[in-house]
Amino acid sequence: MKKLLILLSNLIVACSGGGNDFNQTEESIKNLSDNSSENDFNNQSTFDNVKRVVHSKVQSSIISKNADEVKTILNEVPHQTVYYERNNIQRLIIGPNDYLDIYGDRPLKLFKKIESEWVFVSEFNEIIDAGPRDYDFFKNGSIAFANCGLESPKREWPLGYLWKVSKTESDDLEFSQISGYKAFWHSIALGDLNRDKIEDVVSVQMRTTDGDNFPFHIFLGNQNGSFSKISSQDFFEKDQGIFFPSAGSINISDLDNDGNKDIILGAYGNHVYGSQEHHGELFGQKYGFQVYSDTNSNNRYEIIPYNIPFGSFEYLNMGSTKIEIEDLNGDKKDDLVVFFEGSIDSNNSSCMPSCDNYIDVFINNGDRSFSQSRIFAKNQTEISAREFELIDVDNDGDKDIALKSWQFSDEIILNQDMIISRDKNSNDGVIDFSNLIYINNNGLFNKLNWNLSFKVEELNRSYFIPIYSNGQFRYLRVSTPWDKDYIIISEYSFNL
Repeated sequence: MKKLLILLSNLIVACSGGGNDFNQTEESIKNLSDNSSENDFNNQSTFDNVKRVVHSKVQSSIISKNADEVKTILNEVPHQTVYYERNNIQRLIIGPNDYLDIYGDRPLKLFKKIESEWVFVSEFNEIIDAGPRDYDFFKNGSIAFANCGLESPKREWPLGYLWKVSKTESDDLEFSQISGYKAFWHSIALGDLNRDKIEDVVSVQMRTTDGDNFPFHIFLGNQNGSFSKISSQDFFEKDQGIFFPSAGSINISDLDNDGNKDIILGAYGNHVYGSQEHHGELFGQKYGFQVYSDTNSNNRYEIIPYNIPFGSFEYLNMGSTKIEIEDLNGDKKDDLVVFFEGSIDSNNSSCMPSCDNYIDVFINNGDRSFSQSRIFAKNQTEISAREFELIDVDNDGDKDIALKSWQFSDEIILNQDMIISRDKNSNDGVIDFSNLIYINNNGLFNKLNWNLSFKVEELNRSYFIPIYSNGQFRYLRVSTPWDKDYIIISEYSFNL
């Protein structure tokens, strides 16, 4: 196997505005991460497989607040981030972060990469406090994202809209509402559900403002690009939704290759077991998934009995937050990869002091049954993860699993497996990316066994995002250091 080369493209995006001078000299920015300090940490030997490519500082007027508010706003991890690429230009839509005592409304921000530098493009004041909790891509390149709102002590229960983002190839994004009401939108998926060759939207919510407490909502696409909500009574055969009052994830596929769309719904929280009236026992079995299909080709969906193992749903306080669909073993059948969060302790429904995160793989056997394996089971004190992406890491033609991960402070979360060492006198640390990567071998996954250690400066408040660009697997790091007036966007690429 060829030696891996990790390339780092490190951008520090400086913020200024509102009469406050937050500027630093170009030299001072460069000195934040000079080669000698980067490659000589706690007397460790130089990381021979690491090379930094770019150092740059970009002036912008992202925020026009007073100095104290700027510090508060920037001291966050924007883990609600959408990465995409259009016309060979990489872009990031970064939303405000959760769990902070915040000041005022904050808009979404757009960044893009020009040659070897990430630059700030614009902010969108019409989209404030909008966190893209989950997102999916339309075939024309537009983006649909589920906005859960902000979970902040100064806010009401976080509530937001479903949004469609158009003109994604330009610097002037166009936003339009999919939903006409707010909810804690948690998961979203796209597909043509009524055979009119227009993509429709389904989304899971955990609390809504329109009085419809059905676990997921359906929005049919119109010719003019708008969406119309359809009631559950008009969408389902009989009363199909009463068995499943709480859900955390959703996706659309054709699991049995019969030409009909299937909606896969994953449970959330302590609703895994229960009576038939409320949840859990249907067709003589308990379950953590429901599969809805239009088997009669009349645009009316009904629950189909699938034999899907419990997997991590066996824990009463574990819930699914993401379902990805992919043929993982080359048999032309869609398989499921599911991310779980919660607590494996049946007496701990609050997920405190830290959550457990699991990833299960469900291989489609082709007879409406699945085989399950668990490939990742960590507490956030070991590795803090925020779901995953399916990406061909090793360029062998199949999809591997790369975790999305974040790092706060020692007081909040300590990533014992990911962080090899930490400088007590700074926010710097040596991390090992291999603990975030699981390689696929015909549907069986194993953790990457290469040494991908690298020293990361100002590690606190960092969010690591796996991406695939120009035929290469990479990680992006978006970071807002504690006491600095800039955002760091770092890029790590791995060449086989």
